[in-house]
Amino acid sequence: MPSISTNVYLPVILVGFLSLGCAPNAEEREKLKSAMLREIGVAEETGVTEESGDQTASEALPTVPEGTVDPIDKQWIAESKLPYEHWEIQYMGNQPVGYLHRRIEASDSQGKGTLRLYADSFRRLRSQERESVLKVNLVAFEKENGELFNLEGTVSIGSNTRRIEGSVRNGNLKLTTNLLGPETTISLPWTPSDRGPFAIEQSLIRSPMKEGERRQLKFFDPVLGKPVDVELVAYDFFETPTFQGKKETLLEIQVTPMTGDDVSSKQIWVDREGREHKSYEPALDLRSFRCDKESAMVVVHQSELNALPRRPIKVFGPKIEAFDTGRKRYRVESIDASYNLELPSRTHQVVTTIKPRKLEVIVYPASRLVDAIEGLEPEPPPSEDSLASSILIDANHPQIQLLAERSLEVEELTSADAIDRRAYALRKGIESRVETIDFDGEVSNGRTTLANGRGDCFDHAALLASTCRSNGIHARIAIGLRYDAEARTPAVSLHAWTEFHDGVRWIPLDSSIRDPMVSADRIKWSDTMWDTINPYGDILKVAKHMSNMEVSVMRIDP
Repeated sequence: MPSISTNVYLPVILVGFLSLGCAPNAEEREKLKSAMLREIGVAEETGVTEESGDQTASEALPTVPEGTVDPIDKQWIAESKLPYEHWEIQYMGNQPVGYLHRRIEASDSQGKGTLRLYADSFRRLRSQERESVLKVNLVAFEKENGELFNLEGTVSIGSNTRRIEGSVRNGNLKLTTNLLGPETTISLPWTPSDRGPFAIEQSLIRSPMKEGERRQLKFFDPVLGKPVDVELVAYDFFETPTFQGKKETLLEIQVTPMTGDDVSSKQIWVDREGREHKSYEPALDLRSFRCDKESAMVVVHQSELNALPRRPIKVFGPKIEAFDTGRKRYRVESIDASYNLELPSRTHQVVTTIKPRKLEVIVYPASRLVDAIEGLEPEPPPSEDSLASSILIDANHPQIQLLAERSLEVEELTSADAIDRRAYALRKGIESRVETIDFDGEVSNGRTTLANGRGDCFDHAALLASTCRSNGIHARIAIGLRYDAEARTPAVSLHAWTEFHDGVRWIPLDSSIRDPMVSADRIKWSDTMWDTINPYGDILKVAKHMSNMEVSVMRIDP
């Protein structure tokens, strides 16, 4: 991460982990550092790289080229590139734990040529005993060359929130903060060459570093409440994996505070334009990757989902019997005046709007989808997206492909047989191998569910879509509500299933239930390809409104 990661949240995270008992000990820290040295190709004992012979990494650095000094009086980002937005996802080990977000835009608050720089982050902190959440929000107003006007922000760990406000006036930075306890106001000497909390990012973008270059920066750290010196050392361009395992040629840079505190050191990888794509903090085993917004928000959306009660919705009207093959007519109504219901007339259901908050939904069983249904929205032919392998729908994984092959063999089918026969064979293969459990608030990809031998409806949907795609069958995920005919009190619950395309239309398919030809027992809210690592945003669209919905069965047709 650019400067916000180094300058704003790192000290707070260290404090948070120490308070939670999560900080690595000296032995663990050495192991993490050694692992990182191996990743970038530097020998653990001597610092020898594969290409530097007997020299240390420091000795092997070439002379800094002429003209690479950061010209701090120059504009650091072109107006044509504004607004500029950047998202990162953070991993501790193999688990996503948070995100970082930055937005830079033009502002007239301090006159023409002012930039507003906004940054926020969310981090889930865990220990063996408890879990807490770290949030950082920061806004700074600066000139186009990075000179600071003022800044304000908050740092929250759990329910404890600290704030900071500062402004530059008459050669001084006046700072008011309660970061260290009672609110205090101090004044620090400030020159036009001093920089704010985004200094590292600004320096790298304004004047991208060259191989072998060393650079020293001084900036104000709003968390520590004082100026901080850091040294940046650029090594070489490496082909290194970025988000989702893709490899790019990036410059590896060591960022070290000039305080003797090696714990705060980190590596960052930037492209030739100085934009960061990846970082690693050995002391915390923390990796960050540049990504899209939806992927970055995975931890936040999952936390929001798990905070919801997710209770079933009581259903009024005649009772539906299990595996009933008739068409059903439902009434769905929102009792929240601020939320207008919008459901798709797609796949197996036709929706009519009675009022903005009241819909009538006619649902057809899969067995009735061989004929044309009046009222369905026209859909384009399936694209390559519904065949692609992704983190959640991992169709290219060897174990998924083997499962698909074995499932077809049992039914004496090959890839030349009809699509629907193959799809139902794959469904049967998963149903016989994977136990169905209640939704546990976490969605696993296909291979993980297969390895566990158990999963909820969302896990089943991802696994079934994975096996379909691995066999060349277009597949996507549907999310909505399902009527539980076996429950003592009629109700609908949050549910997910798979849809496959038979060459003409999309057909619902579900390996988490004992109904091969899916009944008209579900109401679809949305469908998705699940081509990011974040399934929770799609689930939230339904879950957060469930407590404000009423559902009735209006009619059951034979």
